Amino acid sequence: MSVTLTGCPGEFPRTDDRRATRGYRFGLINLTDVPGQPPPADHLPGFRWLATVDPETRAMSMRYAGHDSTVQEAIFVPPRENAPHGVGYVMQLVDRHAEAAG
Repeated sequence: MSVTLTGCPGEFPRTDDRRATRGYRFGLINLTDVPGQPPPADHLPGFRWLATVDPETRAMSMRYAGHDSTVQEAIFVPPRENAPHGVGYVMQLVDRHAEAAG
């Protein structure tokens, strides 16, 4: 069965790897566009937002990388192996194009 979680174009979906073949309550995805949000004035191509999605409720929250910035694939890192699902850190490289830094 296929379920659409969001109407936003995106790529590189991730979740807590410890739950990859089982049910999970959050996922991460990079977005190129968010309906209802104006396109960035710098017109850079690429992923501009990181979103978290709850597949059960379809609730989604987003973070914008900022002007002149794009994001790379995020990872989820639990603080310890036996940490509860969803407890941990999201790490992601943000490219700051105006500074030529990543």
